[in-house]
Amino acid sequence: NTINVPFPDCPPGDYTAFTQGKVDSFLLLYPNCKQISGNLNFADNSNITNLNGFKNIEKVTSQLNIVRNAALTSLDGLQNLISVGGNLWIQGNALVSRINNFNKLTSCGVLFISDNKALVEISGFNALSQFPQTIIELNGKLSLINIVSPVNQINGNLNINNNSSLKSIAAFGNVPNINGSLIITNNDSLQNLNAFSQLTSVTELSIQ
Repeated sequence: NTINVPFPDCPPGDYTAFTQGKVDSFLLLYPNCKQISGNLNFADNSNITNLNGFKNIEKVTSQLNIVRNAALTSLDGLQNLISVGGNLWIQGNALVSRINNFNKLTSCGVLFISDNKALVEISGFNALSQFPQTIIELNGKLSLINIVSPVNQINGNLNINNNSSLKSIAAFGNVPNINGSLIITNNDSLQNLNAFSQLTSVTELSIQ
């Protein structure tokens, strides 16, 4: 007799992928999974090179952490993500050169992009019409921020600090309202702030 043991659609609770093998096997073990009910973690390893095993994931109910992955070259695999219930943390990924994958994302907690040494461009976020509090800092090679799709408002502070190579904020959705502070400091190569020419309301403004 053959006994069929059904696989669950998704793993329970938090999920941490700490090797490339665990990334690759996720799609085999959970081919119908679209939601992580907890935190999704890719953190503190030198093994993961891509996130393609998570290409079906649409929702993370808690935090998405992409932190200190020494071999990760891109965020491909997360392009179908629609919502993150907690913060979206992208920090210390030495080889990620572009963040342009989140074009279906409609909501997340704090968006934190910091200390990604090869990062040269942040773009996309085409469905994020209301940005959360956003912090972009200490990305030494970042030269371009280009959020072309309309942004109705930012719900919290927008901090763009200490990105020494940042030459252009080409666009930030022509955002008219920031329900918090706009703080742009110590971006020594930044040439202008034309991306904020439509801004009519902000709680605090600090440009240095």
